[in-house]
Amino acid sequence: MKPVEKQWQDYIEAHPTESRKSALETSLAIQNSALEYEVFDGSGNVPIYTRTLQIPKFFTQQDKKNFEKICTTFTGIFSKTIEAYCKDPAVRSLFHFPPTLNHLIYKEPGYKTEIPVLRIDIFYDEQTGDFKVCEFNTDGTSAMFENDRMHEYLKYNNAWNALKPDVEYLELMNPLADALLADIKEAQIWTGPQLPFRIFWRMPTCRNFMPLPGFLTSGAFRQKSWICAIWIIMENSFSMQKPAPGLMRCTAGR
Repeated sequence: MKPVEKQWQDYIEAHPTESRKSALETSLAIQNSALEYEVFDGSGNVPIYTRTLQIPKFFTQQDKKNFEKICTTFTGIFSKTIEAYCKDPAVRSLFHFPPTLNHLIYKEPGYKTEIPVLRIDIFYDEQTGDFKVCEFNTDGTSAMFENDRMHEYLKYNNAWNALKPDVEYLELMNPLADALLADIKEAQIWTGPQLPFRIFWRMPTCRNFMPLPGFLTSGAFRQKSWICAIWIIMENSFSMQKPAPGLMRCTAGR
């Protein structure tokens, strides 16, 4: 157990009534926020409730350095792989990509970074710093949205307010929005202030993606004076000449 976690545990055990009230306030705040919603499971609506603990998860500054090194290392590997793929037919033959995908890969994006977003899911040993890769992604995750909102609710946590530990919170959603807008502006493909998103959504009730429209139409972009228009396409095929029957549009103003 980390020293800061031991501090929190000791405080909670020494103040059981106060801690119980604190946990209830946090729970009620979650239940009256975007972190509580419903999804359809085929037979009816199922409530989704994001739960939390009275002691947050802490990582050390060394853990942070380890994570930064992992991202830097894999970014280098992927950049070299992309470069080799574009130059060497022998490398391309290893991937068996169809011509249409090859055409998309060859297309110049207009911005310098080859990997706009890198998310690596890992199994991490906090004692040794060793890790095993679970999967690679080039997008964000609903957990980023949930984590930012959870951070807001620490104001209800009695141990947090009493101890005010010297911790750093790494904001997630605003940096993602900043990176996206930087690439868009660099590529000069959109001048704004309206920003369109097209989401091909095979299972629109999947809980992992439910907060996504909320993020795109919320403060992360509105604070930057952008209007988000989200087109969620829920059919496997559609005609370009007429609107798809499974098309849903959401718009948020500044």
